Amino acid sequence: MMHLPTSFFLDTNVFILLSGLGSNDLSILSRAMVENKIKLCVSHVQIDEQRNQESTDYQHKIKETFENLSEKGINIIVEPTNEVILDVSRFDYARFGSEKLGEIDKALRHEIEKCMGEKRKSDSNIARDALIALSSLNHDYFITADRCLFNSWKIIIESNEKNKEALEKEYRVPEIIQRRKPKGVFQAITSGK
Repeated sequence: MMHLPTSFFLDTNVFILLSGLGSNDLSILSRAMVENKIKLCVSHVQIDEQRNQESTDYQHKIKETFENLSEKGINIIVEPTNEVILDVSRFDYARFGSEKLGEIDKALRHEIEKCMGEKRKSDSNIARDALIALSSLNHDYFITADRCLFNSWKIIIESNEKNKEALEKEYRVPEIIQRRKPKGVFQAITSGK
């Protein structure tokens, strides 16, 4: 029996958390990825966020994460987004979504904003979060470190039968996982979730 790859889609903070793993854990992760046919994926949005941040520390973290993972043979696949969002998407690296996907995107943004309350991010940050989340469709797992994104996904997609059914007509809806520490991300990936 052929073992199909298991794909994990990582949000920006989870991707950065991987750089917090020690050399031994990165070696274990690399072996587990080969043995268990695990794919780690991000969209261009996670990479591009470094350009949108004024912090050179953030830019350094993204670069360092890629370098650390690459040194250990851990390949991160950068994929097109599942919809085009003005001022966020790279048009050459985005698929055109559907009207229904646009409606779910809008609901997800609203729920993220509501969850954040007074600590609300900028509109473009919320748009990036929603686009990253919806670009996780067709993966087995979506790992996020963001509490509001996690809770909003649960409300708008997982608990909303109408939205979930509409998405499942075109996509595979991943299981969402929230992890906030490097070791938690490592365990989620190496254990198969």
